[in-house]
Amino acid sequence: MAEIKNIAVVDDREENRVAAANAIAEVLPSAHISMYSSATEFIRALGNNPTDEIDIVLSDMKMEDENAGQRVAAAAWSWNIPTVIVSGGLKDHGRSQVAVSFPLSRCIFGEKSDHRVWYEIVSEVLRNGTILRMVKWGKRKTPDIKHGETCANFSVSLLQH
Repeated sequence: MAEIKNIAVVDDREENRVAAANAIAEVLPSAHISMYSSATEFIRALGNNPTDEIDIVLSDMKMEDENAGQRVAAAAWSWNIPTVIVSGGLKDHGRSQVAVSFPLSRCIFGEKSDHRVWYEIVSEVLRNGTILRMVKWGKRKTPDIKHGETCANFSVSLLQH
């Protein structure tokens, strides 16, 4: 298994970030968790030369605007940092759902503020062969913006279906 040491959580709601951090700590107690409240904050922190401080990103879709998560994914994937978009607020027959993008591409019943929902998401992310392979390949020395945009666009398209 690829060694995952650092996970970034990007979400504008504190209760969602806390729930995610609690689940990550339970599933992967040795992980360092970086939390960001907006796409702008994350992208600024990522900068032009990311260090080994981020192995995987879990990002909300709608933060400061409707496409904030897509920008997070594009920025991270351009450095080959696997990014999963986790979008809440969906309803199915009156029940809340959380949609999870590539490579999981599924919906989970519950709220994003629920630690159990995040536990399920984090557990699946850390078992996912595609994500683990990307982590093992490592980060790029220079960003590939086109690759980042392609991965982000694909992730968003899965959320819309």
